[in-house]
Amino acid sequence: MMLALLASGAPLSLSQCTDGSSPDASCFNALDLPDYIMHWWTANEASCGQQEFAACFYASATKYAPSDCSQINNDAACTQPTWSDFSGSDNGIQNFYVAWNIWNTNGLFLDLYNAIGTAEGSASSGLSAIVTLLDPPKTQNIVLDDVLDALSFGLSLYAEGSVLVKALIRAAPQTTGLLGKLFPSGTVDGEYQDWSVVAQNLGKVTTAFQSSVADGLPILENNVTNFIYWSQNSGLSGFRPSLSSLVDTMTQTLNTYAISQIISTQGIIVSRAPNTDVHALQTNGSKLNWDTGCSGGYTAGICDTFFWDGTDTYGLTDGTDFTKSYHDELTSFFTGNPALTSGQLLFTGAQACYVATGKNGGGSPTLDSTDPTQFSCLSNMQVCTWDESGYGPFDGSCPNLPARNAVLQHFGVSGCIGSQDSTTSIDVPRAYLGPGVYQDANNVADLQIDDFCDNVPLR
Repeated sequence: MMLALLASGAPLSLSQCTDGSSPDASCFNALDLPDYIMHWWTANEASCGQQEFAACFYASATKYAPSDCSQINNDAACTQPTWSDFSGSDNGIQNFYVAWNIWNTNGLFLDLYNAIGTAEGSASSGLSAIVTLLDPPKTQNIVLDDVLDALSFGLSLYAEGSVLVKALIRAAPQTTGLLGKLFPSGTVDGEYQDWSVVAQNLGKVTTAFQSSVADGLPILENNVTNFIYWSQNSGLSGFRPSLSSLVDTMTQTLNTYAISQIISTQGIIVSRAPNTDVHALQTNGSKLNWDTGCSGGYTAGICDTFFWDGTDTYGLTDGTDFTKSYHDELTSFFTGNPALTSGQLLFTGAQACYVATGKNGGGSPTLDSTDPTQFSCLSNMQVCTWDESGYGPFDGSCPNLPARNAVLQHFGVSGCIGSQDSTTSIDVPRAYLGPGVYQDANNVADLQIDDFCDNVPLR
């Protein structure tokens, strides 16, 4: 026999929490449901037998048996509570809100599960587009577990705009076992050398991710202490918000990782001009040795071959072709609906990885286990910063550039900037934004700027 208990100190005079026809997010705490649930479980645990909290509550305190909301049921076996089934009964409002939170938590995990499944197709298409765009070498070492990490980091990125997902992943470190279910690093095996093959086999990654997330639901619902902690912070006493854009966000984090890895293995140099707005530089009257090509303003941070993140300007250079513009590639990356990635994730994130780890290039994607809303090194490209104190080109951040050919051997040498001979005629890459771009560059007065720049490629 199940015992009915009055909630100790429950403020039932609150009108918004006496009628369950319009569930209110504040009612879990306003009705003192933590106290009510603990009293209920203390009184009824022995009678529950092998059933744990959520399954027992649904079976005994609702009309919905044998409905079980403690696992993900794609057949919709978790019955949604309706207020009319509780109204007028002893402790009806309390029982309704407990059942509502159990059902809503099940729905959240089902939404996550389905989003991951949908992301398989979206992410596979994104990877295929990236392969077509960048034509990466088929000799890479692509670890599927790293792909899984990149996909799961989409939860952290999505949390920036979702109170519900932020509450979930912030609860994970406080809930034994949950963090590893939401971010299941180390649970999928396999390595490939070709991103096209990864795109074709992404189902192996999403299946492992779905299985892990499904295992996370009972951790929150079967343990009464976990359930109370979660429900106090989730807001799921109200209506559950849609996670409709989560698929795009998970796809974007995976795309970011893929693009970063491909660029890192292609010998493409990422350059950074700190505290530089290249469009302002072009249009504010600064005396320049050549046209940067950035006179038309920004689209998604893109101007000609550059990306500006609001503080720094980044560019890409192919060591075999200094005249190449990456405008089309950047446009393909950062525009579209949805975009493959963003400049902040790809470029600013790579620089942040360097600052955080002290390792410029090759850092491992890492989640902050104490605050899983934070991650680093999803993009881990080597970022070379232009040296503003001399003719250039870099400030020591890139002592070992990839040696694709003779040009790159000179690209990082002060005073050379790509020159392969001893003459004063030199080429600079299209994305060059070192001090040599200025006619009145500091610390280079002894150099014949006009001579040094008379062979700059036409733009």
